[in-house]
Amino acid sequence: MPDPRAISMGTERLPAQGGFSFGDTVDRDVRRLTPNHHLSLDTLEETRFWPAADRDFTDGVESVDDAAAALAERMGVVCNALIDDAPAWFALSGGLDSRMLLAAAEHGFGPNTRLYSHGMNRASFLDTIAAERIADHLGREIRIVIPEGSPMKDMRSPEAQRHGALHHNISAGFVAPVGAHLNRGALDWIPRDDLLIRGNMLELASAIWWPGVHKIDRVDPVAITTPEQAEDRAARMRGWIAALPENAARVVHDFNYIENTLPYAQAGLMSMNHCLFITPACDRRVFELCMAVPFPARRRKKFFRRILKASRPDLRALSTTKDVAEERRARWPSALSSRFYDWTTGNAPA
Repeated sequence: MPDPRAISMGTERLPAQGGFSFGDTVDRDVRRLTPNHHLSLDTLEETRFWPAADRDFTDGVESVDDAAAALAERMGVVCNALIDDAPAWFALSGGLDSRMLLAAAEHGFGPNTRLYSHGMNRASFLDTIAAERIADHLGREIRIVIPEGSPMKDMRSPEAQRHGALHHNISAGFVAPVGAHLNRGALDWIPRDDLLIRGNMLELASAIWWPGVHKIDRVDPVAITTPEQAEDRAARMRGWIAALPENAARVVHDFNYIENTLPYAQAGLMSMNHCLFITPACDRRVFELCMAVPFPARRRKKFFRRILKASRPDLRALSTTKDVAEERRARWPSALSSRFYDWTTGNAPA
């Protein structure tokens, strides 16, 4: 857009004497709500609506394997409802997270869902190799997207790099810069007018950032400049914890992710993306099944492996990105540290 200010809210709209006109109701300038909350049009106050106070997340779940099997089945149902036979793309890497989502939701992907994998940097070039092996194993085609030119250096001007990064961030639905490697334009290729399937609850399934003890009210020093700011942030976090129903407070780290972290992985710009994100894992039943599993049992990808076992156990034995790196290192011991290594072909320097 020539002038992004055109989508800004501008000045506050106040009701005229006598009430509101059509299209100018009290919620006219509401742009975003806290996730998992509804808005009262009488008071303009937000109220949490899930979970109900008597909701038991472990209801019907007897074991971790039960939760894994139920999650895999639910993912297929959600994907089938959202995607059906619409044109769609699924981003596949060489890790366990995307193959877990692919395994769980495979039968819910319609006939027009295609696989692709991006090579953005050294690690993700190896990702594309592992992803291609997964696709070959499943008998499916995959599009490998690799930028032109050297993967070590972008020869474009700084302004062109910034423009390319901004284009990708907006098109891909990010609300903040996501890493300098994107400035190289590796992700210039974005499907247009199609659905883009994105797994966005993987931290919930792996509890990778969850502390071992109750430390959620500890304030992160990032962006804190004064003791007053630190106390204000800590007080607001304590207030949020106090407002949780008891059953949610028992899984406070999970709800911190669902309400305070997950929303910022979603697109914050409206009507500017030229593809539509589908996030099949953003589903309350999927959340509940993750929360039914104690978070120590989710760590180190243990829950991922149970989901693979319940859906596509054959995918567990296929190479990961780490395995591919070890293969390359065994073949060319010095290649992984060489700036002249050809990551697009896998050839060592002469």
